[in-house]
Amino acid sequence: MLPSERSQMGRGWLFQHDNDPKHSSNFVKDSRVNVITWPSQFPDLNPFEHLWDVLGRRLKNKTEKNCTEKFEQLKEEWTKIPFQTLTNLIESMQRRYEAVINAKGMATKY
Repeated sequence: MLPSERSQMGRGWLFQHDNDPKHSSNFVKDSRVNVITWPSQFPDLNPFEHLWDVLGRRLKNKTEKNCTEKFEQLKEEWTKIPFQTLTNLIESMQRRYEAVINAKGMATKY
C-alpha cells in the first residue's frame, strides 16, 4: 500500500479501517499512515450485514461434508429468506440512523 499511495493519491490522504483490534495491523499503527479516527464498536448500518446474519442463523444447525455441499446449503437457505425480511431491513434504516445519531456514533442495539 505505502509504495503506491503517494503516487496514486498524493499528500493528505487518510486510511480507513474498522479499528477492530483483530483487523488492525501493527504496521499501520507503527507507520506514519494517517488513519481516520473510528470507534471500534461503530454500529454496522449496512443492511446486507444483517441479512448475512439471518442467513447464518438459518444455517446454524446444518453440517456439510465439503465446500460444494455448504454452497448448496447457502443457496437453498438464501432463496427461503422471506421477502418481508428484506423489506423490514430496509424500512428499519431510518430508525437505525436515528439511533446512531442519538448515541453519538457509539454502539446501539442494532
